[in-house]
Amino acid sequence: MWLYIYAFGSLLLVIFLIMFIVLIIKKSNNKIKYYQYIDEDFVYKKNKQKVWWISNKGRFEKLWDLTQNKYYDIKILNIKECFNLGFCNSRYLYLYNKIHKNFGYLVANKVYKKTKNYNSIIENIWFKVYMKKLHIRLKSLCNSTSSPEYFFYKYYFLFIYKSRHLLMNIITNEIIPSILKLELPINIIEEYEELVHLKSLKPDLTIETAFLKIKNKMQNLFKIINSECDNEVLLKGENWVANYKEVDILFTMFPFKHFDNILFNEKFVKLAKKFRINMSNFKEENIIKLIDILKENNVLFDEENLKKLISYGG
Repeated sequence: MWLYIYAFGSLLLVIFLIMFIVLIIKKSNNKIKYYQYIDEDFVYKKNKQKVWWISNKGRFEKLWDLTQNKYYDIKILNIKECFNLGFCNSRYLYLYNKIHKNFGYLVANKVYKKTKNYNSIIENIWFKVYMKKLHIRLKSLCNSTSSPEYFFYKYYFLFIYKSRHLLMNIITNEIIPSILKLELPINIIEEYEELVHLKSLKPDLTIETAFLKIKNKMQNLFKIINSECDNEVLLKGENWVANYKEVDILFTMFPFKHFDNILFNEKFVKLAKKFRINMSNFKEENIIKLIDILKENNVLFDEENLKKLISYGG
């Protein structure tokens, strides 16, 4: 009898230990691997949160994203990478293929994994810090102006645009070269002329400095853009109401110099409607003005499709 109880107790103990070990392994697998100091404002765990937007179901952000250029130069490798995942992340297919072709699978795999890890840590500052601040910002504007959506989205998209360029610039010019220095054999670095400046690079220090730079620059950027927004609210007055029937509202809310491409298709029309911009009411001179500004700013668009979707003399 006691033998059975002892055996049963031992079995429970073994099961408990196995479950404990599985939980520890699962928890450790959810950790981002990093190799030196990371600032406390960044999250170390892998980010499973794909919802980076503020608007309901991301309706505004998803459509606005259609206009954005997601390709950024990795100058040291003479390639472009596409940052089309989440807030500012990438599959790094071009990076992997370039390294694999020139230096083999093992090096490519190491560079790819480290780059993904660091990018995930960097991107997490958006989820940990700025999503919360932006939700608070939107509530604040609702209490201080009659057109909170106009002011919020105008400066919100400006912040996203500049933040992404900041992150992509640091990832491609500081993080990736540091990873290459860590993973490429010294003889390879000395052999390739385009890699020669890696010889003097201190990767650990460069990565640590890059994280601190991101933190400080994001803080300053958020402060400056909020200040610009507050100044415009003050200038227009709390009772000012945005007139979404005027074509100029597009130019003031969304600077065309920030657009790479505008698809004047059903999706764009839906975006306009969500902002209560009735594009069918635009007059002929408004359409001509819109086309001229798009051309001046070298924004790609289908002129015939624009004329088809927005009737002249609406």
